[in-house]
Amino acid sequence: MAVDPGLDCPVCGSSDVHETLRVTSAEAARNCVNPLRDRARYDALCSHISALWGRNYSCICRCRHCTFGFSVPYVAGDAGFYNAAYDRAVGEYPRKKWEYRVAKEALMGVVGDATENGARLLEIGAGSGAFLHQVVPHLIKPEDAFCTEYSDHGAAQIRKLGVRVEQADIRSMDWSRHRTFDVVCMFQVLEHMDRLSALFSTLRGITSKRAELLIAVPNSRRNQFNENNGAVLDMPPNHIGRWTRTSFESLADREGWTMVQYREEPVNPVRSWRVFSMYRYARASQFDDRLSARIGGMPQGTPKRLLELATVTAFAIRSVQYLPSLLSRGMGESVFVQLRRRE
Repeated sequence: MAVDPGLDCPVCGSSDVHETLRVTSAEAARNCVNPLRDRARYDALCSHISALWGRNYSCICRCRHCTFGFSVPYVAGDAGFYNAAYDRAVGEYPRKKWEYRVAKEALMGVVGDATENGARLLEIGAGSGAFLHQVVPHLIKPEDAFCTEYSDHGAAQIRKLGVRVEQADIRSMDWSRHRTFDVVCMFQVLEHMDRLSALFSTLRGITSKRAELLIAVPNSRRNQFNENNGAVLDMPPNHIGRWTRTSFESLADREGWTMVQYREEPVNPVRSWRVFSMYRYARASQFDDRLSARIGGMPQGTPKRLLELATVTAFAIRSVQYLPSLLSRGMGESVFVQLRRRE
C-alpha cells in the first residue's frame, strides 16, 4: 500500500517506505479496554487516541532501506493514554527477565566493580527498579545511579534503594548539574518512544566518551508471527516502533554509536505456547460477537477466571499446529542490543 509522499523513516531518513497495516482508533482502544465491560472508559480512550493521531486511524509502515517498522503518525502515547488504557496493579512489574541477566553480564564486563571505579548508570523507564535491585549496590553505588520513571508506585520503589529518580522525560530535563553517565539502560522502552533524534541528541550530551547503551525491545519477528496467526496486534500508540537488527545498525551509524552485540532471547517452549495462546484469546476478545469478548466483559470473580482458563486452554489446544514455527530459532520474545558510543 502506498503512503503519503514525503514521509521519511524516523531511523534512517529514507523515503522508501510502504504501508503494511492500517488500524483504527477504535481497534487501538479495544486492544486495551473491553467496551462490554467499561463502555465509558473505552469511548474516552478511543477519543483520546483519535486526538493524539489527529484522525481516527494509524498506518503501520516499513522502511525498505533499514527495515524499521513504525506507526504513522509517529506519535507516542502520552500520560492520558496510559492512564486510560492500563489499570496496572501495584507490584505487577516483572522482577525477572532474560534481558536483565544479559544486561548485567554486559555491565560486569564494561564497568566491573563500581565501588572502585565509580561508573555511573542511567536507566530510562525503570519500572519499579527490578534491574536496579540486581546491580545496586554491588556493581553500582546508589549515588551513582539515576532513573526516570513516570509511575508513582515505581518511583517510590526505586527511592527505597537510595537511587534518585525523576518522573520526567529525559529530553525535557535540565542536565547541567549532572555528571555524565557511563551506562544507559532502556528495557522495553524504546519501542514506546518517538522523537528519536531528540532522544539521541540528549544521550550524546549526557554520556561519557565511551559510554555503553543497553537496550531490550520486543522481537519484531515474533510480533509479526503473532499478527499473522490470530494473536494480538503490536498496536500504536503503545508500541510505535518495530526494531530489527538492520534498523539498530542504521540508528547506531547515524547517531554515532557502534553495535557491540545483538542477541535474541532463547525460546522457552512452555512459556511461548502459553503466551501465544493467551494472545490469541486476547485478540478474539476484541470482537463483540466472540465468546471471548463476552467473558472479558464479565465482572471480576471466580466464574470469569474459570471461563477464561477454559477458553485459553481451548486456544492452546487449537494452537498446537503453530508450534513448529513458534518454537523455531529466533522466535524468543525479546532482543538485546549493546551499543558503544563513538568518540
